[in-house]
Amino acid sequence: MKILVTGGAGYIGSQMNIKLREAGHDICVLDNLSNSDRCAVKNFDFYHCDITNLQYLDSIFAEEEFDAVLHFAGLIDVAESIHKPALYYKNNVTGTLNILDCMVKYNVSHFLFSSTAAVYGTPETIPIKETHPTQPIKCSVMFINRAPLAWCSESHEYRKNSRSRSRTNGKWYLASCCLC
Repeated sequence: MKILVTGGAGYIGSQMNIKLREAGHDICVLDNLSNSDRCAVKNFDFYHCDITNLQYLDSIFAEEEFDAVLHFAGLIDVAESIHKPALYYKNNVTGTLNILDCMVKYNVSHFLFSSTAAVYGTPETIPIKETHPTQPIKCSVMFINRAPLAWCSESHEYRKNSRSRSRTNGKWYLASCCLC
């Protein structure tokens, strides 16, 4: 499978790249390097791109033939998000919708969205369990956790993947969707 890993130069993305390559997948990394380092992905095909740049993102999708997108390019610093909410909405909401739009345009049918533990608010216990009540600190976190399901269900038929779900406000939402 040819997989685009957004935010792929960050810690989680770079670790996922290694595991995916070991499993025999062809990996392309896309990252704006705002919270990461190019050295982490020096042995991977790399695009220095911000997910809010729809024109460049579209050109990447046009050039490559991706089978899947793993999306790790969200901003997650809660303290910064309080002081710069527009930056977080632009990246996390607009950027994610840009990716989803490109996926539809270029018939990419698999999407995995990696969220943040911020959906749980201030944890009552550590480690945080899936049964922990959700109390998203920022609206953008709650919105983008629900966006893939809403987008998929309104834009395309989708197939649920029971291993890829996200819990928000006590309800399950798809964090991954298979577009048909």
